[in-house]
Amino acid sequence: MLGLDHNDVLAPLPPQAADPAPDLPSGSLVAEGVPAAQKDQPQPLMKIVMPVVMLAAVGAMVAIMALSGRGVSPMMMLFPLMMIFSVLMMVSPPEKAGDIDENRRVYLRHLDALTARARANARRQRAHALHFHPDPAGLLAAVPTTRVWERGVDSPHAGEVRLGVGSSALCTPVEVADPGSPEDLDPVCAVSLRRAVAAVSTVPGMPIVVQLAAFPTVTLAGPGALGVARALVTQLAFFHGPEVIGLVNRHGDASLGWVKWLPHTRNPAAAALTVVLSDAPGAHSALADRSADCVIVVDPDPDYFVDDDALHLLCGASLRARTEAGEELLGVPDDLDPREAELIARHLAFYRRPADGEAGAGTGLLDMLGIGDIDRLDPHTMWAGREGTRQRLTVPVGASPEGQPVYLNLKEAAHGGMGPHGLCIGATGSGNTNPFLVYLSGVGLEGATGHAPAAWHAGQKRR
Repeated sequence: MLGLDHNDVLAPLPPQAADPAPDLPSGSLVAEGVPAAQKDQPQPLMKIVMPVVMLAAVGAMVAIMALSGRGVSPMMMLFPLMMIFSVLMMVSPPEKAGDIDENRRVYLRHLDALTARARANARRQRAHALHFHPDPAGLLAAVPTTRVWERGVDSPHAGEVRLGVGSSALCTPVEVADPGSPEDLDPVCAVSLRRAVAAVSTVPGMPIVVQLAAFPTVTLAGPGALGVARALVTQLAFFHGPEVIGLVNRHGDASLGWVKWLPHTRNPAAAALTVVLSDAPGAHSALADRSADCVIVVDPDPDYFVDDDALHLLCGASLRARTEAGEELLGVPDDLDPREAELIARHLAFYRRPADGEAGAGTGLLDMLGIGDIDRLDPHTMWAGREGTRQRLTVPVGASPEGQPVYLNLKEAAHGGMGPHGLCIGATGSGNTNPFLVYLSGVGLEGATGHAPAAWHAGQKRR
């Protein structure tokens, strides 16, 4: 939760150190073929002729008995009746409904299991997407502070921002083999398959994400444009550090006045991607700014159009994209309350990147720990504690070829760490003890945000 972090200096971390996202399902789901329709079989000629012959024989027998002049016993009439019932049984159609119903029950059970797997994959797909692009209203309390500025320049999600929620294709599509001619398929099973595939092929509630680096100009028009702009800016400031995203606010609306508190506005030209927020009167001057990589123009007029080449989004009760082919429905736009956005900006103003001479600013251990002179360390001001922060048990142990600090994080994997167990192998005299000593030194000398001696203990065991 924002506001509970004790450390204001957030050193850049590699992408693999970010909080892991839920697994994304892969592969595809295979639907069994539709059973063939059961058709009436042609009746054999013998089956057609025999009833006629038997009826003629019965009639002749009854006529002979009646014309013989003899008295006819009632028992003699049972034989013709038995013959008539036999004929009726022969000409009656066989009962096949039981076989048809059983085939349909088996196939519908298969479709039910297939639908259950598809919906389970849809839930996992939605959880994966919402991890990277959560509801902006949840940034204040629902997203842990360990994810503040987690996206660096080399992050695959750098520059991405959520605009709202809509429907997306299922990541594990349902594959249906060619069923052949429709008239050869069982109609009940064929219709059920078509409806099942249509019901699970799309996933509702998925974030609508845009990569700002791909669009030099974005227009947010409509009565909900300011709400989308507030959600967009807070997401950029929450997940990206000032070295990744630079913000310039040229919009005159008071509901965006809090943007000036964000660290991203201090030196936006030095960032990898500079985003300029403007209103309609200042749009032309913002577009003429060569330092701007992406200009976002916000106007409540749904008919406002700044540039033919811009990504034009209509923000109202629904989120629509206007293209040459017409308007395309995307989903429902985000709407962040101005007071929530202001509170998020106040908390984000607390953070900063390491400056020269601070942790992460050099390649030496003392430089990366932010210690200028070890003789000036004061035990009364050290070891303020790191409980509840992402820096707990995280210490620089070296530098990359680019000069960036390499951190060792011995927290459990469930807490975003690399530990708690590790193995350092080396022959005697190779220096395999040095990483252990460097880590201990970092843990004990981490300046004002270090680990208190009572919070940890160390030992060494050799074989």
